[in-house]
Amino acid sequence: DSIIGRKYNPYISSSIMKLIHDADKEVMQSGSSINYVLTLENSTMLNVTTFPVVYKNIFSGLISIIKDITQEEAIKENFVNKYFEHIDAERKLQSQRETFVASLGHDLKNPTIAQIRGLELILKGDFGEINQEQRELLEMVLDSCKYMNGMLATLLVTYRNTNGVIEL
Repeated sequence: DSIIGRKYNPYISSSIMKLIHDADKEVMQSGSSINYVLTLENSTMLNVTTFPVVYKNIFSGLISIIKDITQEEAIKENFVNKYFEHIDAERKLQSQRETFVASLGHDLKNPTIAQIRGLELILKGDFGEINQEQRELLEMVLDSCKYMNGMLATLLVTYRNTNGVIEL
């Protein structure tokens, strides 16, 4: 009873009342309904749908349906925040994987290449003569090192390929 017939609403600020008034004017001028969201000073969110009332092609008033969507929006915001937290955690995990694989490749590949080069120098005779038995053993070790180097290269190429990165 205390607010019936009053043009001022003590429960809603004058700036919010102006937004409502402007929306009502738009409905009256366009003759079409509109839907908008208002956020009140106390952070309450309202979904407002305003319809024109027309009888025999004569505008006779407005009907507004107002729904408090504060809780729904909070749930949405919480969901979005958790989604982005998940994406951020996934990116960090991916970065850690990339660092691990790069370190693994470096830590395994470099010593293997050093072994290959050292064995090739020994087999070439740069450090003195070797007998046939030593040569056969060193060639087997060299083949094994080359095989290991190939496996590491395949592992790294496969990893980069599964992550959508192909470097030629």
